Amino acid sequence: MTKIVPELARCAVCGKGNEVYNLASCSHFGSCDLDTRPSETFPFTIFLQRCEHCGYVNTDITVGHSSIKDFLNSEVYKTCDGIDPEVPEARDFIQYALVQSYMKVHTALFDFMDSDIEFSQENIFWGFLNAAWVCDDAATHEPEEDEKIYDRELCRRNAIECRKRCLDLINTLIVKEQDQDQRETLSGIKADLLRRTAQFDAVIAEYENKIFRNPHVDQVIRFEMDLAKARDVNRYSMDHIDAIKYPLKEKTE
Repeated sequence: MTKIVPELARCAVCGKGNEVYNLASCSHFGSCDLDTRPSETFPFTIFLQRCEHCGYVNTDITVGHSSIKDFLNSEVYKTCDGIDPEVPEARDFIQYALVQSYMKVHTALFDFMDSDIEFSQENIFWGFLNAAWVCDDAATHEPEEDEKIYDRELCRRNAIECRKRCLDLINTLIVKEQDQDQRETLSGIKADLLRRTAQFDAVIAEYENKIFRNPHVDQVIRFEMDLAKARDVNRYSMDHIDAIKYPLKEKTE
């Protein structure tokens, strides 16, 4: 059972109050996707907050500074840097990524803030990847009566563009990651990003001779390779991997 509780939060940018929602508890089941997207039962879109007055988006809108106001009014922010998705949740994640990018570049803003929230390249990456997941859903969802219908082809294009933004970042994340398992997990996500953006030859060229210590990543890569050879851009979860065809190998050191 998912329990979401409302609370009042004052925006750190414009100073106005908002009703925001926090996840109090969640029972979810099912396997994650090849790119680590959680199962359908997990409400991943609940973790962002948006100020309804100035449009500031963050995991906690009480953290920030008024000097970002000009950026929030810029065309880059308003149009989601040219992506401009129809789906509100996708817009939120893209604008979250853009805020992260802006704050990371303008590090002097940290002088005005007393918070443990980090503005990082990792957050930019996950913002765009979460936006891609939202666009995936909108492109495949069968709307019920009176439910808004989105342009499915536009949603597919936006999902591809968000994944391309992730690809612009992921090599740097892989290089800077110190933990080998996490580094290999990122490498596995990269394979899925390349395949989902129809860069099949790039998947084959990069991963054909790579060896992975983590048996689960190794299994995913073998599956990704066959999907790339079949020119398949569809979404798959870990449950789709045939354990007989792609058996787990021993973990190597």
